[in-house]
Amino acid sequence: MVKFVFKIFLFLIVFFILDKLFLIVTHYSAEAEVDKRLELVVTGQMEKDIIIAGSSRGSRDIIAKQLEDSLGLSAYNLCFPGSDVRFHEFLAKSLLNFNKPPKCVLLVVDDDQELTDDSAILFRKDRLYPLAKYEYIWEALAIEEGKNPFVSRFLVLDRLNKYNFDLRKKKFTELDSILNCGSMPISWYRDDWEYEYCVDNEYNIDDEVPSKVIAFLNMIKLIESSGSELVVVFPPNFKSHSIDFENRIKELSGDSVDFYVYNVSDSVYLRKESFFDESHLMKHSAKIFTNEITNYLRTKHDELLVE
Repeated sequence: MVKFVFKIFLFLIVFFILDKLFLIVTHYSAEAEVDKRLELVVTGQMEKDIIIAGSSRGSRDIIAKQLEDSLGLSAYNLCFPGSDVRFHEFLAKSLLNFNKPPKCVLLVVDDDQELTDDSAILFRKDRLYPLAKYEYIWEALAIEEGKNPFVSRFLVLDRLNKYNFDLRKKKFTELDSILNCGSMPISWYRDDWEYEYCVDNEYNIDDEVPSKVIAFLNMIKLIESSGSELVVVFPPNFKSHSIDFENRIKELSGDSVDFYVYNVSDSVYLRKESFFDESHLMKHSAKIFTNEITNYLRTKHDELLVE
């Protein structure tokens, strides 16, 4: 019996030693990642005056460098394509945990996806997997995946996903190339989409997912309590602006939040050539929209320009 217990004990020691060797995998997994934005956040290297948050509409439609050059303020785009409001809440928490609060947060919302169930957007765990070497990240992953963080604390393997074992240097695709300012504008035009401009753009509150509404409310409170100015941005789509959705977001956000709706009277947003698809602007029209936001910030938020 003693011999058996000794073998078990020896096995556990060897197992834990081998398990710790996988720390090498976590290191090189982070090194191989091409999108460094989340790592900059959790290492305290994201102290900017203006932060743009949201999903792909924000990443494509607002060019942070253009804001920076026009306003004389540092700006960075932290929008992640395919991400949902729960991920945006996590990103806001991470930003404020490790960095000085920005002067202003531009939160870009998706009228047909922000609070509803849509498989095209989700909590981007794939952005967290490469950063499993950071305690903050693997604890968040454990919670998101229903694991016990206590186990992850002792077992490196419990922090890893098959994604981590692909240690080849990642590369940007043509669509997902990221500018130094974090923005991801689209420069190449696709002529194969057949969407027609939609005039009827209804919004049904009954389609909302309660957990997403809670995440949105939490994010609003989090940003406001940090002292940052919050502007909720309604970007153009290849369809009419949804007043019902706008009113719903304003109802949830409260009176202390500011809002910017794109210039619905500008005919540029009625032209198919201004869009890559029904939801995302081309780079040339993104510059127009970014200029709108620049002018809005300059006229409505003069205090941002005061150091």
